[in-house]
Amino acid sequence: MHIYFIIFNLLLQKNTKEEIKEGKKVMSETSIVPVEQQPGSNILPEKRKTISEGKIKSTEDNYRNNLRSFIDVLRKIKNEKLLTISHTKYLQNLPFYKFIHMIYIGIIPAKENTKNSTTIDIIIKAYRKNLNCFQFGDMLLTFTEDDISQFLSIPTEGQQIKTSGHMKKEGKSNAEFTSFISRHFKGETSVNKKNIERELFATIKGSSKEEQADTAKLLQLHLVATFLISNPNSSISWNMIPYCVCEDKMQQISWPKTIHKHLINQIEKYIDTPRKINACVTLLLVLNF
Repeated sequence: MHIYFIIFNLLLQKNTKEEIKEGKKVMSETSIVPVEQQPGSNILPEKRKTISEGKIKSTEDNYRNNLRSFIDVLRKIKNEKLLTISHTKYLQNLPFYKFIHMIYIGIIPAKENTKNSTTIDIIIKAYRKNLNCFQFGDMLLTFTEDDISQFLSIPTEGQQIKTSGHMKKEGKSNAEFTSFISRHFKGETSVNKKNIERELFATIKGSSKEEQADTAKLLQLHLVATFLISNPNSSISWNMIPYCVCEDKMQQISWPKTIHKHLINQIEKYIDTPRKINACVTLLLVLNF
């Protein structure tokens, strides 16, 4: 496994309840401790070699999924001191809280978060559908939902959900969902990076409990739309939105299963033209030795 992901995974596993509580202490209603003062902010090694020759380049071209967009949003929130301790109890209810927390405190620095498109091309073209694995010479490597679970530090339990399609009837009748959409995306034909950021930076400045809860949900929407299950224009399907914004739905979905199925389906569909893939190809770097 790539050393970056080994270190990252160990850090996630080490992020105990006590450390999370300690992380809350660095927040105040008006300020956030600078990232350089946070423990672990400088422990990642320099860029290292990959499957392809040479070192990782700062390139995120052609592949749509992009963690840098989410990192930039968190950086702006930190720099403008918009996130307060009042937001944390809502953030901690998110499935991706640990992952977001690690980015926020700087354990995943933006300058290290680059993906080598050439390396990802090589990995994708090594996929063998008949074997359900990746083949590099005589070596066969599997990539499962458990890998994603460990990387994102979230459990595999739950339902695998379709990542495309329109909202089901029961979703449309969900009061929490309809109320959220009415507040933020009424009249919109899609929910995407642009209008999520618009609503996020307007809502995070609010002081009501509803606005603080919505801030957490909008952050999660942004992460899913731009990185985990990216569609054209960094949009998210209406079918997926309730699982990002409704508390009961968040507990029902298995994100590792859903992300894995979506990624493998996209690889099988676009294996000859990998740059057309709308999925979290960065996760494939766990196969990178």
